[in-house]
Amino acid sequence: MCNGGELFQRVIEQEYFSEQYAAHVFRQVLEAINYCHKQGVCHRDLKPENFLFETKDSTADIKVIDFGLSKIFESGKLEILLKNSGRRSVASDEDQGRDCKNFI
Repeated sequence: MCNGGELFQRVIEQEYFSEQYAAHVFRQVLEAINYCHKQGVCHRDLKPENFLFETKDSTADIKVIDFGLSKIFESGKLEILLKNSGRRSVASDEDQGRDCKNFI
């Protein structure tokens, strides 16, 4: 059972991470995604709320949750996932069809 809370909540509570701690967390995120892909699973809804810490300790491991939008793919077979999934509010400007040149 993961009782360390969401990555999102930890970022809000701490306001910032040191570069060393951010690297530690991000490495775990990438390792988790890599593991899923090696198992033939594409999560399709990665966001800070879908990563939980096992404990409140600063060295706690991260776990990925909420595979409701995931897709299983065949190893070695290139698949293009055309269907949009996840929340639009966390999609990039380009993905939402907005011209981001006006924001520079």
